[in-house]
Amino acid sequence: MQGVAWLLLSLFAGGPATASDAFEQAVAAELREADPEAAALLAQADEARARGDLAAAGELYARLVERLPEDDHSRRRHCLVLQELGVRDQALQRCEQALALKARPENRVALAMVLLDLPSGAQRSAADLARAEELLAQAARESSEDPMIPRLLCHLASEREDAAGLRACLPELERLAPQHVKTAWHAWELARMEGRAEDALAALDRAQAAGMPAEDADAFRELTRPTVDRGARWPVALGVGALLGGLVFWVLRPRKEVAAP
Repeated sequence: MQGVAWLLLSLFAGGPATASDAFEQAVAAELREADPEAAALLAQADEARARGDLAAAGELYARLVERLPEDDHSRRRHCLVLQELGVRDQALQRCEQALALKARPENRVALAMVLLDLPSGAQRSAADLARAEELLAQAARESSEDPMIPRLLCHLASEREDAAGLRACLPELERLAPQHVKTAWHAWELARMEGRAEDALAALDRAQAAGMPAEDADAFRELTRPTVDRGARWPVALGVGALLGGLVFWVLRPRKEVAAP
């Protein structure tokens, strides 16, 4: 499975207040005091982004970058819009600039997301993967309240069918975003890997309650229930098939769920 477009989309979506919401609100408040005209430009860019006009948002963020050459926030936001627009090289350049200006967790996470997000069918390089993991590990050491960090780490573990990786990231994800659909999804994956079919079914109930379409949840229940009836361990090959089919069908479907850096 390649790409994490749903993560990029979730950066700009509304939803419950998070630590990242508070961070962005503080950024906007500081800008209003320091440069009211720049703050107005930021508000216009954010509004364009929120209504899905990425081309307009990109132009407005570019103007903000020109106005505030030492500001990492405008570069980070511009980076992520550029990535959604499909100009990955430009997005990487902007995110690298943001990180060079300020080595803060939000900039590390944004760069990691762009490194991990690829067009359909593209092959992720080992260098990009290693860099993303390094950035996320450093961000996790610097920030303990951003759910995007364990979510990305769980995504990487999911791609590798890495049960140990999921065991490492899930506790933080459960603490920071217990009601999020992706949290329940990763709990299902770990239960699948460990052969805990009853827990896997419970995780699917959570995922559906959090927003997974009923038809998708039912399809995964059908994969889970035979192991309950037989008392058998979930076959690994079946789990891999579910991920290859189901994740492409559901997880990568664009969803606007959570605000993030």
